[in-house]
Amino acid sequence: MESILCIPRMDVITSKQYILSTFYKLKWGHISLVNEIPLRNDPTHKRIIIRVKWDDCSHDIRSRIHDGGSIKLVHDINSPWFWKIMLCN
Repeated sequence: MESILCIPRMDVITSKQYILSTFYKLKWGHISLVNEIPLRNDPTHKRIIIRVKWDDCSHDIRSRIHDGGSIKLVHDINSPWFWKIMLCN
């Protein structure tokens, strides 16, 4: 099963490579697309679109996201910030 996920708001200084490596570490499945979209009214932030083909072992996370929920991912243990990951509309 394939899904398109969204991180609605992220700093523009966060690199695409960092995002991709963070998702590979999660081992949710195969990442086929990471797209960065600048926010219209805020030049310091961007939106991230991610296409993932889920592995069988990530069933709980996939179910939570597809049931209208979201995941808060702490991507850096030394930082209090997190990414909110949800299904893209």
